[in-house]
Amino acid sequence: MSYYNDREMIYSRTAENPATGCYEWQGAVTKSTGYGKVSYAGKSVDTHRALWTMVHGPIAPGLHVCHKCDNRKCVRESHLFLGTPSENMIDARDKGRLATPNLRGEAHPAAVYPASTIEAIYRMAHDEGMTDTEVALLMGVSRGHVWNIKTGRKWAHLTAELNGPAA
Repeated sequence: MSYYNDREMIYSRTAENPATGCYEWQGAVTKSTGYGKVSYAGKSVDTHRALWTMVHGPIAPGLHVCHKCDNRKCVRESHLFLGTPSENMIDARDKGRLATPNLRGEAHPAAVYPASTIEAIYRMAHDEGMTDTEVALLMGVSRGHVWNIKTGRKWAHLTAELNGPAA
């Protein structure tokens, strides 16, 4: 039986942060992620995931062990919860941890063109049947940009509106 197969052994390597109530892992941490690491069941595992497994059993494929406290070193059981990748991203967005919290269209910092230009490109390529090359030359954009708009890879919220309700 490995040293870390017992949650009390994990807790013995933590220190409580009085400001947050987190039990912060004091052992090895992966530099690139900031998560604690332990050897568990013969594998190198994030400490919070090992602790969750010890307490609750196996983690279903595709689920994350998320932190209510947003502290990657925290292993306090009451600060952890299971969530899908989507739920994890929603949690991050709601807590303001994403660089661009769901900004779309002209509000997105990487947007170059106004919605009116995107609408014109879409209508020419989709409704009027012009080729991507023709639209690109006329509008002064790349063929790839036209294709991304026409297929909904970019500006999907706008192109969905332009298509109207699904049948």
